[in-house]
Amino acid sequence: MCKVIGILSICLALNLLGNALASAQVYKYKDKKGNWVFTDKKPRQQAEQVELTQTKPAQFSPRVWVERDGQSYQLMVDNPVHAPVQLILKARRGSKLPQRFLVEGPGRHKIYQSSERPQQFDYRWVLGQPLPQPKQPGLGLPF
Repeated sequence: MCKVIGILSICLALNLLGNALASAQVYKYKDKKGNWVFTDKKPRQQAEQVELTQTKPAQFSPRVWVERDGQSYQLMVDNPVHAPVQLILKARRGSKLPQRFLVEGPGRHKIYQSSERPQQFDYRWVLGQPLPQPKQPGLGLPF
């Protein structure tokens, strides 16, 4: 019971701290040398109050689509991340598509080509290269 009260107390304190930081005032003014100064304490000289806004982080997720090139279909990926990503495909219906692809970044890449149009699929991605699978020990005598 004490652990629960302690955890709730910490959560409440963090919530109050977050609200206090979110409502902090920021002021800007020019000092004697003409440099701009930004501070959270109201200065003695005349200062302009700065309104802070939160911006949404940019979305960096690979985009996958099918292109037709003459008689063949290509599965294309645009990887905006400056690192390799693993794409994990899941066909909505029976499909001959491989399930995993490693896509170098950044740029536009062709990852699969077929004479048949790929079925609809869903995908997810994971940043980085896959970890090597541990080798399965063989059955044998210990000596």
